[in-house]
Amino acid sequence: MIQLARWAGASEISTVSSPGKARLATAAGAHHVINYREGDPASEIRNVAPDGVDMVAERGSPLR
Repeated sequence: MIQLARWAGASEISTVSSPGKARLATAAGAHHVINYREGDPASEIRNVAPDGVDMVAERGSPLR
């Protein structure tokens, strides 16, 4: 999803649950990476996108 958003010209904000996933999101091209298990993720998203976001995409449970 990160790469598709980037290819479409979006400014991409990824939320992650661990430092390892943050590294993966950054490597995939995320402009901003926010760990939702630390601090206040909603406030961090508002800081990055004060006018709100245009789209939210969620991946669901991991493939096994």
